[in-house]
Amino acid sequence: MKYHVGNEITDYLKDHGISQAWLARKVNYDPGNFNRMLRKPSMDMEFLLKISVSLNHNFGAKFCEYIEYVIAETGKPAE
Repeated sequence: MKYHVGNEITDYLKDHGISQAWLARKVNYDPGNFNRMLRKPSMDMEFLLKISVSLNHNFGAKFCEYIEYVIAETGKPAE
């Protein structure tokens, strides 16, 4: 199991009928580059905070769950 924060955000946007362009403007990010940023498996924590606050959803919590999963399953960091 790999965690991909961009996919989590994209799924949330789809489930809630929110466009990527709207969110990009909300967090002061160029809408043209926002899609590319979401395709990355990781992002800057400050940027994730902006997105979480803008959507009133804690995307960091899901990542913490992933950390706990990796520790429990392997006892070592993900490769």
